[in-house]
Amino acid sequence: MPDNDEILFNNAQRELAAAIRQASDAHEHVSALKEQLGRIQRELANFTRFNAVSNREPTPAHKKLIDAEAQVRKDLDEAIKKRITDKSIVGTRLADFAVFTDPRKQIGKLDDKYPVLLMPVRLETRFKQITERERAVHQLWIRIYPDECAVDSFEATLSEMEVENAIIYWQKIWEAGEDENRERGAWRSLVQSHGSGRAAYIISQFKPASFSQRLKRNSPEEIILVSNGVVPAIQQEADELEKYWKGSWTNFGDAVEEKKLRDAIVNVLGSQRAGELIEKYMPSNFLAVPPTGKKRTEVLVRLSYLDLPAADSVQTKQQSWSQAPKVHIMPDRFVLIGYRNGQEVFNEMTLPIPVPLAVGPDPSATEGEAFKKDANGDMVVEDELKWMTDFDAAIAKGMGIKITLNADQLAAGFDRIIALGVRMSTDHTGGQALLEELIDHHHKSRKGFSIIKQGTPSNNTEGDTSGYLQADDADESYDDLKKGKLFDIET
Repeated sequence: MPDNDEILFNNAQRELAAAIRQASDAHEHVSALKEQLGRIQRELANFTRFNAVSNREPTPAHKKLIDAEAQVRKDLDEAIKKRITDKSIVGTRLADFAVFTDPRKQIGKLDDKYPVLLMPVRLETRFKQITERERAVHQLWIRIYPDECAVDSFEATLSEMEVENAIIYWQKIWEAGEDENRERGAWRSLVQSHGSGRAAYIISQFKPASFSQRLKRNSPEEIILVSNGVVPAIQQEADELEKYWKGSWTNFGDAVEEKKLRDAIVNVLGSQRAGELIEKYMPSNFLAVPPTGKKRTEVLVRLSYLDLPAADSVQTKQQSWSQAPKVHIMPDRFVLIGYRNGQEVFNEMTLPIPVPLAVGPDPSATEGEAFKKDANGDMVVEDELKWMTDFDAAIAKGMGIKITLNADQLAAGFDRIIALGVRMSTDHTGGQALLEELIDHHHKSRKGFSIIKQGTPSNNTEGDTSGYLQADDADESYDDLKKGKLFDIET
């Protein structure tokens, strides 16, 4: 039966985890509203320019956007207030949990059936001399930085450019007609723009509603025209469209034949309906050229339909980078241990580390939120990032420490200094979820994620890739894509 101290620990752990989740959701909500406001403001700017040029009064659509902007601004103000409140609650819960964060005393409260994963960090050290009460005091200053593998910069929302490139990719896949070389070419282009991990994520998030209309090439020389949209429900319209576009491609540049084709579809469907369908189903690759040495009349051509989501129906963002990179898996505190001749010389603990720990600027921050100037015109870094530039701020956030040295320690120095930390504030289930999410996010990033070969030096340089699987190798990642190892995507 758990004792009272264990019950207090478990309750504090659960309350802190819940507060962190709530604060994270609040932050995501603010980011989404900022993106939404940005889209509305861009549309409003277009309306304003158009009305100014045409000297027109605002249209109902323009007025609707004005009302939408006002509502989103109101929602954003409320969301920002909630984010501040939720962040304050996390601070309170962290303070309540601080009594349990010394791993030297509290690690026994964790279930020893589960292993502890130690992530790498980088240490920077300086010997400093300061003056205290008019006497010289020698100190060792240690600054801690998380390794890149701990930094999470993943963004779930696709950018407008990513959606545009996804549309091009699927058009090329449909045009390929299951020709592997053509499919590889489409994949290489997407990987070149976004990296293999992110490319796979993009096409997993923006993909056709059905693969049933995809055609298979009968020969390498065949042309498959790709029309974006659902196959017309009325068979007669589908038949007439296919005849029109196949004939238009075959007789491209022949004004007489093109007019005959237009007249034919108009006679069957009527001028208005024919015009609507022709505009809607214009093949994305209509300007495809026939194979070398072949006349258009000698080439087999077919029409295929690609049913993608409407681009404006998908929540997107304007820029690919819209959120600050953060670390969600830091320990609650670090214990710094110094050794000389194999003997422990000092054992000191940092202050608590905030959750999450910001490691980069927030591009969605408004003017004055992130970087601003003081009265002297010097740049002032936002509080969340100040730990990276100001050592006292690093100490306050548990990412730095000052250790006072006696004369012997100063003279002899240290053979080794290590930083150890355990995340007492997360149980084994929460820790597993955080690690899985981090790996998944790296997997879906531009750099991708791979496992180094056993025996690879841990301090190999950036130019030495001998021990790594090449995550951005387009051909290798294409093979993984086809095998379903990247994501579950039908191709």
